[in-house]
This record gives sequence, structure tokens and C-alpha cells, in this order.
Amino acid sequence: SRVLGLPARELDPRRELGTLGLNSLLAMELRNRLEAALGRGLSATLAWNHPTVEAMVAFLAAGDDDEPDPDGAPA
Repeated sequence: SRVLGLPARELDPRRELGTLGLNSLLAMELRNRLEAALGRGLSATLAWNHPTVEAMVAFLAAGDDDEPDPDGAPA
């Protein structure tokens, strides 16, 4: 909610972040904040591969650091 500038109560975990105003620059900010908070590297395409809060949480909880880049190479 901080990256999007929305109150947390307005953030529907099942709604695509792009429809809430997420753009490429904000997606990178989100990824950078998550990397710092979690202490692990994440793909630059994280927000696009997991476009809802619900999907992103499920991915991050699984601990899968081998998310492929769009060209098919491991991250």
C-alpha cells in the first residue's frame, strides 16, 4: 500500500496491482523494498509474474528463488 500510495484498507489482495496504479517504476520500487525486507534477491518481473498481493505472498512464502526471467533464463 505504501508503494501505491493507498491506505491499506483499500488494497484488495485479489485485485491486480496494475489496476491499482502499479507501473514499471513502482514495480521496481516494490521489488527493491521486498528484497531489502526479506534479504533475498527477487526477479525484476516479480510484480508482473505475480500480479496480485495474494499471488505475490504465495510465491514469497514458498521461498522459490528460481523464478525465470522473461527470456527463460533462471533469475
